[in-house]
Amino acid sequence: MGLESAPTDAPASIPLSEAEKAKGKYSVATLRQILERFNDDGFIVLEDVVDVAHVEKINKYMQDDTDNVLREVYGSKAYFNHGVRSNILHCAPLKPEYIFEDVYMNPFVIQVMNAYLGARPRWNFITGNNALGNTKGLRQPVHKDIRWSGHPTAPFYAIANVPLTDFSPENGSTEFWLGTHKITTTADQQTTPEGAMTCNVKIEKLEERRKVRPPVQVHAKKGSITLRDLRLWHAGMPNPSDEHRIMIALGYQARWYPNYTQRLKLPESMMNFFHHDDIEIMANFVSDEEVQANQHRDNFHFSASV
Repeated sequence: MGLESAPTDAPASIPLSEAEKAKGKYSVATLRQILERFNDDGFIVLEDVVDVAHVEKINKYMQDDTDNVLREVYGSKAYFNHGVRSNILHCAPLKPEYIFEDVYMNPFVIQVMNAYLGARPRWNFITGNNALGNTKGLRQPVHKDIRWSGHPTAPFYAIANVPLTDFSPENGSTEFWLGTHKITTTADQQTTPEGAMTCNVKIEKLEERRKVRPPVQVHAKKGSITLRDLRLWHAGMPNPSDEHRIMIALGYQARWYPNYTQRLKLPESMMNFFHHDDIEIMANFVSDEEVQANQHRDNFHFSASV
């Protein structure tokens, strides 16, 4: 669905022209359109920027791997992702046969991130999100992926999500509160009884925003990549379908933002692949075995380190 046919309050979905596909970059006019809508909504869909065969191959592996991850990673945990037993962090396999340039070094994503965050942003985060099948009625609280006080109110971090299947409300596509990245501060976030900051947005803030711009669940075809400003309010939704709904997440940080400790662990066997002149890859290259042991971790730190 192109931008011109999108419902009024749906996020923009930007088609890729044949000329742009051949050049591996958006035209100036398209890039402007992307930046204007991304700035307004905090979310955007880039259509047809990934080979569908690549995401189908990764999806097959991760569908088959879900039971192993549930047993080995989450079997002893009291909660899953944001306290809801329908949603898990599930990283894509960082194995040579599943690593594709249009997934991990996508030129269109990198072009937009350079324009939105500033030149040569840092790639320092990778995980995946799995909305488990047949989880009717289970949803996350509305939150932003920030749990510290005093986050910037300018763009400083953005996530690229690679859907491995078609995303729709029918299989648990994420709920987004478009535009909230521009108006939110840490004053919107709930705290624990002990006074610690949480990710969850205060109920009264949700009701205030609902009157202005209600939330939407997105549609995105496999082969697309979605971009989200880290500050945007969102919530994982129930997946009533029989198949798990999985997406890969890659995180990019503006160079001016002073987090120097969040790093990737990438396989040293693929060191020559993980390089790009237009992003700085913040990574430790380790053995393939250490990558596999580490990949489903959830101890990410996006707060400033100095």
